[in-house]
Amino acid sequence: MKGKVIQFGVAAILCGWLVSAAGAKEEIAPEDMIEAVRQMTPEQAHEYQSLLAAQAWEPVPEGLFTKLGLVIGASASSLDEVGLPAGMANELDLTDVSGSEISLLWALNPLLRVGLKFGGWYAEDSALSGAGYSSGELAMGTLGLLLNYQVVRTARWLVWGGLDAGGGGAELETVNTPAGEATTLRRFTAEFGYATPEIGVAWRINPLLSISASGGYRFAGGTEFDEGGEDGDLSLNASGAVGSLALTLNF
Repeated sequence: MKGKVIQFGVAAILCGWLVSAAGAKEEIAPEDMIEAVRQMTPEQAHEYQSLLAAQAWEPVPEGLFTKLGLVIGASASSLDEVGLPAGMANELDLTDVSGSEISLLWALNPLLRVGLKFGGWYAEDSALSGAGYSSGELAMGTLGLLLNYQVVRTARWLVWGGLDAGGGGAELETVNTPAGEATTLRRFTAEFGYATPEIGVAWRINPLLSISASGGYRFAGGTEFDEGGEDGDLSLNASGAVGSLALTLNF
């Protein structure tokens, strides 16, 4: 009975506030509004916050695409190991890669989203010395299923945790020209599985647009590069830290 009385009182105060906002002469004192909010249940507080957000922003019309999000970002990552053929310059380093990520997310409910995530990275390096010239180029791509749960959700800020898991491939091309010898060009490929737990934060500019930053660590099993379909002796370990800055469009 007491709970119903409190809920009735909260509803009455909120109705009075809305009438006041519409131009009525009656006004609700700020301290009364604060006390009403303090007595709300978590569900009532969430609904009240949604009402305030609707007053500040023009609501998006309900429809199929209001649950769809497109995330486009720039990313950087480190790799634990990228093997190179014998005889190439020791100072070559292809373990720091940069590129882009694109994610398509569908909201199952206000806090949980699922979707697909594509990432592409690239690195290159070269060295010229008295021993000759060496260069290498590494291209890598991943495609995975994405699970995203928003642990904090306010009108302006979102904080989430997520998991990106799937498979990837890498292609390594090398050029080696020892002093006084012919140039050797080689091409290697590899495939791997991975799982990347990550956390992120987003600032909502408006209901349709937000800017986010995220970071995580990609766990990937070590594998060997193939050359011409034959097993090679060069190792690839795509495990490493991952970070990105992104723009999100909420349709």
